[in-house]
Amino acid sequence: MSLSSIPIPGPISTLFTTFPLKTYPSIDINDTSLENELITRTYNFQKKINDKDSINNYSFTLLIKNKPINWHQSPIYICIDPIELFIQLSLCYKNNITLPIKHDNDAANDLNLVDSKMLIVDRPNLPSMIIGNRMIYKKEILANLKLRFVGIQLQLANLLDKDLYPLFQGIHTDNVIERAKQTLLQFVKFIESKHNQTHYNKLQNHDEKEYLNYLDIKLTSYVLTLLKSDKIDSDFKNFIKESCHNVRIIAEVTLKRLNPELQPY
Repeated sequence: MSLSSIPIPGPISTLFTTFPLKTYPSIDINDTSLENELITRTYNFQKKINDKDSINNYSFTLLIKNKPINWHQSPIYICIDPIELFIQLSLCYKNNITLPIKHDNDAANDLNLVDSKMLIVDRPNLPSMIIGNRMIYKKEILANLKLRFVGIQLQLANLLDKDLYPLFQGIHTDNVIERAKQTLLQFVKFIESKHNQTHYNKLQNHDEKEYLNYLDIKLTSYVLTLLKSDKIDSDFKNFIKESCHNVRIIAEVTLKRLNPELQPY
């Protein structure tokens, strides 16, 4: 039996006669305002100056909550939360890339950009990462990074989180501030100790053969955000500048090592 011989009920026949099937032209559903908003929230990582000819194999998106800040007069941006900055700097170190620039920066050389980017979003469990079709949440990222610390480095890294991060949570009691100061002073002694002096002297002298470690990066993430965040009062910032000079220098040297073109401090 052919389809044409199948009786069609009257109401259905009337419906399709009144409203015949028709193919309509496609509609442009591009949301320009949304695209522009995403551009303002996107920052692209770059190749290092000595790595211009490498194949672009990087592909991840770092999701952050806090708007990053421009580093002095340079075009690059750093996260202003110490945990976000630690992950950001660790990704640069691991993948041999440099800190990101604004997606809409007209001065950016597209040949220097990599596929990886940083995106400001409003959602829980930040910072997080997207790699391919997989979402990696904050807890897993930090657990993987903990494996990078060697020996006492992990204890010292945990000490930074325990004693300094409360300042970024708005906890500024006298006890919290004093404990944070004492922890930073311990790091001053750690840097000046005979066991570690060679490493830090080589870093300060820009010895390219001296490798960074993840404790250097962790310390840097706290020192820079303590100095730049508007959540930290000027008295505490002055304490770092006046009493923790070596710690501040190591932070600046570490940032410079990860971003060779970075000038000035």
